[in-house]
Amino acid sequence: MNIIQKALSDLHYTIPPEVLEMAFMDREAIRQGLAISLEHRIREKVIQSRVIPDCNLRGGKQIEVPLDGLPVQRYHNGMQVYHIPKDRTDGCAITSVMSMTYGSRGAYNAMSGRGYQTHQSDLMGAASGLLSSSEQAGVLSTAAVQLIGENIVLVKSHTPMPGNAFLRCNVEHDAALSNIAPASWPVFSDMVQQATKAFIYIHKRVMLDQGFLHGGVNLGAIGDFVDGYSDANELYQEILREKWGRVTHANDEERMKRTIGLQIGINR
Repeated sequence: MNIIQKALSDLHYTIPPEVLEMAFMDREAIRQGLAISLEHRIREKVIQSRVIPDCNLRGGKQIEVPLDGLPVQRYHNGMQVYHIPKDRTDGCAITSVMSMTYGSRGAYNAMSGRGYQTHQSDLMGAASGLLSSSEQAGVLSTAAVQLIGENIVLVKSHTPMPGNAFLRCNVEHDAALSNIAPASWPVFSDMVQQATKAFIYIHKRVMLDQGFLHGGVNLGAIGDFVDGYSDANELYQEILREKWGRVTHANDEERMKRTIGLQIGINR
């Protein structure tokens, strides 16, 4: 079971199955004999359409992307554009960019054996941090970077970027959010629950007010449940704003290493 399957399973303990079927199942398709999965419909309409994009925008995985060997489009006023292939970002799209770092930083990254990704042993990580802390003025960095398209980055710098430049950026989660540890799954389940309730309230409330019938029976009881979902969108935004950012940070190994390194002064 993964994080998405667990969230779908938890829905059945918080929302009556009759409400879910009323909101997501296509009755005409069912009458035609088409096999339709309720879980697939919720995944499509709620999780893939809303929750995962919001999770990615609030923060995915932080990585460093080496720009060596990539062609650069140079423009006037020091603007430079990089098209970053996805084989350098684990096949994921960049969601935000933070800085461009270059200079001797590239040298000790090469010495520590750091490739396109930032995965390394604890020993090599400590060694590269010590090298970084002992540098004079060899590390140069600029925050004048901007994401202008899918994996297309604009750098504003009057100094041409050398070949050992690195881009620090956030990339989206993979489709299964496999980097999120099970201890954090309940937060995602809460988000899916509130997003599902919000979808039901927004898309079905007016229909119920108009006296919608299902199998010749007025759905008055279901209407009572749907009325109770009026604050679901606010609760969803609250969880996304106050909890998911912390979950993402805690589950991003490289970001946590960098945060701890900055706190104790072994990395920059």
